[in-house]
Amino acid sequence: MPLIGLAQKEADLFVQSIVGEGNGGHRDGCLCDASFSHAARSVRISTLNRVSVTNNTAVWETDAPACLFRLCTSDNRLPIAEGAEHGDAVTIHLEFELNGRTVEADVDRHRTLLDLLRDEFRLNGPKYGCGMAQCGACTVMVSGRPARACVLRAARVSGGSVTTLEGLADPATGRLHPVQQAFVDEQGAQCGYCLNGMVMTAVAFLRRNPDPTEAEIRTALRDNLCRCGTHREIMASVARAAVLMAGRRDV
Repeated sequence: MPLIGLAQKEADLFVQSIVGEGNGGHRDGCLCDASFSHAARSVRISTLNRVSVTNNTAVWETDAPACLFRLCTSDNRLPIAEGAEHGDAVTIHLEFELNGRTVEADVDRHRTLLDLLRDEFRLNGPKYGCGMAQCGACTVMVSGRPARACVLRAARVSGGSVTTLEGLADPATGRLHPVQQAFVDEQGAQCGYCLNGMVMTAVAFLRRNPDPTEAEIRTALRDNLCRCGTHREIMASVARAAVLMAGRRDV
C-alpha cells in the first residue's frame, strides 16, 4: 500500500537516513554527489506518498532522488541512454554487458533494472524485497559497484556492465566464487532470501578492501537486512571469504 499519511518530520528523517550528514552530504557507501544530496533534501511528503511498497515498478516521481538510489558518484556517473530523461512514454534501446556477455533490450524509461533482469533475462538472483532500496535483497553490481536494482532505472546501465549472482561462478568449471563458498561453509543463511544481496555486496566490498576488519565488514553490510538474524554467521562468512580470495590458508 502507498505511504499515505507519513508525517513530514518522519519523511525528513527517512530522507536523512539515506542521504546522511557530513562529507558534503555523502553517506558512507552512498553513491551520490552533493548536488543530488541537496535535491533529495527538498523531497516533500507529497513525493513520498507517491511511492508504493508493493509495486516494484514504482519510482520516485522526481529526478532528484537519484541519490537515494545510490546510482552514481560525481566522478563515476552511470551512463544514461539517449531518451532516458525526455518524454513521458519513451522506449529506450539498451546495450550493456550482463554477466560477461553483451545483451540488448528495449525498455520503458521508467522500468527498473530488477524488472528487466528477472522478467526479460530470467535471472532470479536479485530478489524483490522492499522496492525502496532499503533492504538490499535486490543488490547487483553495476560497473563494479553495488546498486539497488529495485529502484535503479534500467536506462542508466546502458553502455555499462551488470553482474548478478548468476555471474559470479567460474563459467568454465562452475566452481563457486569464494564469497559464495564461504557463505556455504559458514552456513550464513537461514531462509536465504537476503543472501544473494549480501553476497553481491560482499563481493564488491572485498574487491575494494581485501583485508577488512570486523568493524569494516559490519559497516559494509549495514544496509543489507537479515530478518532471520543470522548476522554472526554472515560476518563469519565475509571474513572467511576474504581469506579465500587472498589465497591464504588460515580458514
